[in-house]
Amino acid sequence: MKTETKKQLLWATLMILFLFVTGCGSKKTVTEKVVTKVDSTAVVSLQTELSVKNAIIENMKTDLERTRDENVRLQDEVSKHEVEYDTSEPINPQTGKPPVKKETTTNSKSVLERRVEDYEVQLTEYKKEVETLTLSKSNLEYELNMVKRENSDIKTNSAPVFNLKSFLWGIVTGAVLLFLLILFLRR
Repeated sequence: MKTETKKQLLWATLMILFLFVTGCGSKKTVTEKVVTKVDSTAVVSLQTELSVKNAIIENMKTDLERTRDENVRLQDEVSKHEVEYDTSEPINPQTGKPPVKKETTTNSKSVLERRVEDYEVQLTEYKKEVETLTLSKSNLEYELNMVKRENSDIKTNSAPVFNLKSFLWGIVTGAVLLFLLILFLRR
């Protein structure tokens, strides 16, 4: 029985070895062929479905924006300003109205916020305008300095100008010296 078990064990080992050799080969490759077909009707139906979904999204966006605006209007705080005049007192000649007994004002928060935003926009515009004016002023100052330098260069490099006052003093001085010389020579 030992020989029979050895034979069976040998056969089992050979079978396992055969399976390992043939089944786990690194030289074997698996090739797979993939065929893709495009169904144009499916593409068209998906595109129409996508455009419908986009339209629904746009409608929801506009509804959301309307709801936000309505919420802002509902949450808007209002302050009130009333003026009550004292009619028992005489009329003020400067204003033409009786004196004020009670005064109340009404302001909307959103209106005030819009005014603030408008003022901020105007402020930024004024700042930009001031910057451009400052830049143009500095450019003009630079040009003025350049013109002053050119004028001083021209004055220093120009030919001397005839000075009538110096000429007349020279003639008077020459005449006096000539008169003194003549007097000196005659003596």
